[in-house]
Amino acid sequence: MLATLVRASSRVLAHFSQCSDIALGGPTCAVIALKCPHIKVTIVDLSQSRIDAWNSEDFKLPIYEPGLEEVVKESRGRNLFFSTDVDGAILEADLIFVSVNTPTKKSGVGAGYAADLKYVVYHQQISLCF
Repeated sequence: MLATLVRASSRVLAHFSQCSDIALGGPTCAVIALKCPHIKVTIVDLSQSRIDAWNSEDFKLPIYEPGLEEVVKESRGRNLFFSTDVDGAILEADLIFVSVNTPTKKSGVGAGYAADLKYVVYHQQISLCF
């Protein structure tokens, strides 16, 4: 389903926040940019230092994953972009890929083993504003 949506879109936004799981979403969307060069992929984060790292001239990326540097080198500036302009990127996007932490619940039903989905719910509520 995601692959179908990505093929049908011309602009993809990967949205991360301060409570982000950029270690998952960043590489995933970088690979989407590599494999779909006709699609503009913008990765946004509220953290200026993380965006600066993604945009660094020496490719000192904020995370390490084997092969990620090569993927970013090939796509960045062509169809892969990094920004803190969340609102602008949302307005331009045809598809939004949200990646957030889902820490283990600390209380209530499922405490100690179930995912705490508060960040998912938060971003869902934000998306309703657009």
